[in-house]
Amino acid sequence: MIAMWWIDFFIIAPVSLFLLWLFWYTAPAGRSRRQGRIDVIVALFAVVGAVAILTGLHAVLPIEGEDRRLLAVAGTYVFVVVVLGLGWLRRFRSQ
Repeated sequence: MIAMWWIDFFIIAPVSLFLLWLFWYTAPAGRSRRQGRIDVIVALFAVVGAVAILTGLHAVLPIEGEDRRLLAVAGTYVFVVVVLGLGWLRRFRSQ
């Protein structure tokens, strides 16, 4: 089970890292210190939540094999995209 978690982590890592880079790259240049702190909180929530969801789904899904891995990875991707999407929405609505 641990080996499957690590394989899924390495499947998720490149896309998640790209999304985090894109989140930082699209940050407005003149943002305040408070907005920068909120961006850090959003990014940390996305990372910590993704690890928690991936681990949690592997622990609680009642199915075995590739189906479990597919659902765990897809659920984690959805979480990361939603959290960063809400961060982008907050960022650009506050301007």
